[in-house]
Amino acid sequence: MRLSATHACPQCGGQVELHETSRMIQCGFCGVKNLVIPRGCFRFFLPVRQGVGERRGPVFYVPYFRFRGTVFSCDTNGVKHGVVDVTRLGLEASGLPPSLGMRPQAMPLSFTPFDASSSVVRPGVKASRILEAVVRVGPSPGGKVYHRSFIGESVSLVYLPLRAKEGKIRDAVTDESLSAQPDLLDSIGAVDGRDSGWLTFRPAICPACGWDLEGSGRSVVQFCRNCGSSWCSSARGFTRVQAVVYGRAGEGDRLLPFWRIGIREDSGVVESFADFLRLIRHPIVVLRDMEHMPFFLWTPAFQVKPKTFLRLAATVTLAQGKMAPGNGEMEFSPGLQHPTLGSHEAFQCLKSLIAFIAAAREEVVPLLPRLRFRKRSVELVFLSFSRLGADLVNGETGAAVNENLLRLFHAG
Repeated sequence: MRLSATHACPQCGGQVELHETSRMIQCGFCGVKNLVIPRGCFRFFLPVRQGVGERRGPVFYVPYFRFRGTVFSCDTNGVKHGVVDVTRLGLEASGLPPSLGMRPQAMPLSFTPFDASSSVVRPGVKASRILEAVVRVGPSPGGKVYHRSFIGESVSLVYLPLRAKEGKIRDAVTDESLSAQPDLLDSIGAVDGRDSGWLTFRPAICPACGWDLEGSGRSVVQFCRNCGSSWCSSARGFTRVQAVVYGRAGEGDRLLPFWRIGIREDSGVVESFADFLRLIRHPIVVLRDMEHMPFFLWTPAFQVKPKTFLRLAATVTLAQGKMAPGNGEMEFSPGLQHPTLGSHEAFQCLKSLIAFIAAAREEVVPLLPRLRFRKRSVELVFLSFSRLGADLVNGETGAAVNENLLRLFHAG
């Protein structure tokens, strides 16, 4: 379940609902589109129980990281995957709840503290450190785990309100007494005041020509129909994305987005497509042309079931020598599916993909910790998929995905 809260439209002030995966909003009152630019990750505040305020002690908010995504674990038996949706305390402090349980999903949230006089405590540990611990206790195929990766749909901060009163620390949501020491706030130190200004908005206007940008609410890339450019927006500004369509979409076809990531390995183990096939011990015959063909990782740029994600990535990656290159132009057809998974997260699946498709896992998987892959290039490619029964099928690669599954993952 995605966390959400309402925020004032930057144009007219009307209330707009934002999710932790929101990238673009369109106000239902004035119709203006804006790009959502959080500083870091989304931040949500749990409500203070009615009557728990200044007269019962000052309120301060402590941070919890919320992780939602898929963990892949690899051993010589294969790849195990599991969906993770957890909260973990973002401080090194005793006496506080280690997790928030279902409260973030069950209670109304806000982007700002509910109590005007409250203070907000900065996280005392890095999200990456907590994530490593979460991933380590993830699913295991049964043998020695050589690699784990997390492909996250979202990482957010959820703040729990506390108050100090009569020598005790109390949970300001339930008003229950906690075992934390009364000097907790002094011991954890850094406080951000009310932590304002972390969420900003940017007009959804193409920086190249001034035309309106297009994209779904969760799209990580926005498109300009006027000049054909594609953009990724962040707190640092716009970054141009190389986007292209391979082939031509027929009537009723869907254009599904894939990341095409050029890969190099530091020790030189993988410098070509032929090297990759030899690494995974794949039975495909290595042709002479493959020795000079750069290796590209292909992954879906959209969320789907973990096993389907790996299967699609494997099918298209292994078929890269069969595909005709794109014409360098974007094609805005009604069947275009907007990308909802970023290239950085797509890159994280490379070692899991190797374990998934390796023909001799007992030889290949133990090599994973020593391999150091880097990105050479990143391109967003749309492949044309035709309907065949309940499935969408790409004729060049044979990749297939159930259309109803896509609707399920991209509803709303």
